[in-house]
Amino acid sequence: MRMRPTAAHWFETYVPRNETVHALEALAATGVVQLELDPRLAEPLDLDPVYRLIDRFQVVKTKYSDLLPAPNRAPGGLVEAPEQTARKALDCLETWSAPLDILLEHQVQLETRRQNLLLLDEYLTAIKASASNAVQAPRKSRFLYKGVFACQRTQQLAPEICASIDEFIPGHKHNFFIVADEPGCRGIIEEAYHSRACLSLQIPDWLASSTEEQQSQIEARLAEIDAQTGEIQESLKEKKKDPAIIEALADIELLVWYLNHTTHLASAQTLCHITGWTMAEDAERLQQAFHSADIHGAIRFASPPEFSRVPVHMRQPWWARPFLFILEMLGTTDSTEIDSGKLLPIIVPLLFGYMFPDIGHGLMLVLLSALLYRRWPAGRFLIPCGLSAMLFGLVFGEVFGLESVLEPLWITPLEHPLEVLLAPLVFGAGLILLGLVFNGAQEVWRGAARNWLLREAALPVFYAAVLTGIFLPRALWVAAFAMPWFLLGQLYDASSGRLAQFWRDLGLLLQNIFELALHTLSFLRVGAFALAHAALSTAVLRMTDGIANEFLHIVLLVLGHLFIVSLEGLVVFVQTTRLVLFEFFTHFLRAEGRMFHPMSKPPRMQNRKKR
Repeated sequence: MRMRPTAAHWFETYVPRNETVHALEALAATGVVQLELDPRLAEPLDLDPVYRLIDRFQVVKTKYSDLLPAPNRAPGGLVEAPEQTARKALDCLETWSAPLDILLEHQVQLETRRQNLLLLDEYLTAIKASASNAVQAPRKSRFLYKGVFACQRTQQLAPEICASIDEFIPGHKHNFFIVADEPGCRGIIEEAYHSRACLSLQIPDWLASSTEEQQSQIEARLAEIDAQTGEIQESLKEKKKDPAIIEALADIELLVWYLNHTTHLASAQTLCHITGWTMAEDAERLQQAFHSADIHGAIRFASPPEFSRVPVHMRQPWWARPFLFILEMLGTTDSTEIDSGKLLPIIVPLLFGYMFPDIGHGLMLVLLSALLYRRWPAGRFLIPCGLSAMLFGLVFGEVFGLESVLEPLWITPLEHPLEVLLAPLVFGAGLILLGLVFNGAQEVWRGAARNWLLREAALPVFYAAVLTGIFLPRALWVAAFAMPWFLLGQLYDASSGRLAQFWRDLGLLLQNIFELALHTLSFLRVGAFALAHAALSTAVLRMTDGIANEFLHIVLLVLGHLFIVSLEGLVVFVQTTRLVLFEFFTHFLRAEGRMFHPMSKPPRMQNRKKR
């Protein structure tokens, strides 16, 4: 199992300007390329004309967005240069959309006429039901304004509007108001009704006076409108099948994708300079992608720009992924650091289970995570934590706080508190020592083994000797030797002021010893939480034992255990995270790296994957 993240390689290539889009497609298809501009290159690609053409294209596209087909392109890149492609696509869209305005305007007119006919039909039905002759009333004259308005039945009208109502006719969906007033009040009245979402009903001249003929006239005109609307819809469907506009949309989609990556490209006269990072082990894989796409360009690995941060790829197994968010709190592991993500699935459950030892409570966590497995993927870490809690429940013999159900495999916490407190100290000391060893290994990977041996190697030796000295006092002589080792190593590289440097190094040594002691003692809280869990579970049991009502007893018992699992489980996990981050990781992990983010796939590849 690899214990270091995989570092990316810096690559560069030159391709002809007219093949740039093809080249980016080929690189993106590999899934192992992250583009990044070489800061040593100053001249970017001049693509302002392409940007302007695409902006114009997007304006027209937005206007007809509901009528445009889905872009679809066969495998292959652009036939022409980006500017020529964008111009051709814009011309195609404008030619395609020219007849649409007439069709759409005609469609709107037909829909307006249709809605008025439906409203008129409702109005006539309402008049017939009320035996009114209102339809025969003239719309206007020199001396009188008459209008018909349809309002929703729930619509409330203002008192000043009601004053001009000549007749009120209730309908099925609308209430109809016949308004009569002076001709000069027409604008005021219509504005007042329209402000309340009321419709003005047009009484056509062709409407017969006979009630029997009115219905047939309306039905005939509705059928005529529906036929014309159907013809328009068929015309619009045919427009959506136009292969030229489908290809134009696909070209623009590809160009937009291309422009999103042009900030990472540089111009080299007739060539385009492409640089970045790749996870390919050798350039042959990228070269093969170029060869398959018939692109003329040679790819080579080169020295990255000075002071550049090398991206890393974290190859985490499935069982480690639920715990990666803890590592992400600190940052991203560098390529010269231990991949701590593989350690978390071991350390976190062990600490959590020890602080939360109960078979019943652990089972509740496992079931909760199983129920929310799909809806709450981030909570999958609860499964190993719950299983660990069940394991330590066996060790301590606890089932929902009951210590008489199972015989403990080790001890009962409340009866042996000292052992429960001291056991995590041993585990914590081992973690801290492991962190110090990891720090040494990382310094070797960074090429600073000599510096580590002189300056820092004495610390893990000192710490290990002190721990061993608890059982073997002679080992303390090694600890005594490690202290001058640390001081002399620090003084070895001092150029001047050795006395002042000595006192600074002595202070640094004492600080390190103090921090090691504090970090070790911090693991006492692991045992303290184990005792607190047992005490809290016992308290819940004793509180409910005195309740005579069996139903109330069960309810309070369930609520008590839910309280323990929810509140104490949260506190225990917070403490586990704190111990890992501040007592373990701080001894070796800087987490100043950055993740490798491959290029997004071209649109045609994304669409193909979806299908």
